[in-house]
Amino acid sequence: MIDNHKALTVGKYIEILKIAELGGEPLERNEEIVSILSGKTVKELDMMPLEDYSVLCKRASFLTAEPRPVPARKTYKCGRFTLCPTLDYKKLTTAQYIDFQTLTRAQEGPVPPYVEILSCLLVPEGCKYCDGYDVADVHAAIRDDLSVEDAASLYHFFMARLVKSMRRSLTSLKGALKAKDRTATEAIREKMREATALLSDGAGWQTWTPFQRLPALLGMTSGE
Repeated sequence: MIDNHKALTVGKYIEILKIAELGGEPLERNEEIVSILSGKTVKELDMMPLEDYSVLCKRASFLTAEPRPVPARKTYKCGRFTLCPTLDYKKLTTAQYIDFQTLTRAQEGPVPPYVEILSCLLVPEGCKYCDGYDVADVHAAIRDDLSVEDAASLYHFFMARLVKSMRRSLTSLKGALKAKDRTATEAIREKMREATALLSDGAGWQTWTPFQRLPALLGMTSGE
């Protein structure tokens, strides 16, 4: 029985979120969720003594809170891949930046594109982004082997680094405006406009908290 975010894979989390999105009768919904977490069929759960089933429901209560962030690691072993996180936005390629921005703003459909977002940050060891590996294979590895705890931590850690770095860049550019050369000053102002736009994007990404959705759907509060 899975009873914590560390043991819950991204794939199973998505399955549970899809069930929660459908709504329906709470008792039936909860039984389907417990089925995923326990590995038992709904029919098997139906045949259990009520007291035993109630114990399983209590063990599933960890879903009432968001995953708690843990320190990011240098590598993540997912299936046959050793995935390396790109947590410094300055090291992102243009393709990574565009894909990450596009995916984090994608609100079509009931389930956020967790796997695809994470694949923008996790690149197989020895490879470049989308070069030297099949992206679909990485998607499958993240879905089947990355824990929700690690997934949430990677997302929050990256966003914190992104916004912090953008603010530092903006402060530095403001100080450079003391330059007397008009051409240089205009160039700096243009960079400031770009940095401000990026910071605005970062702030928007921060408010998009995908791992709050499940607790909200279940009618529960997030953890501290």
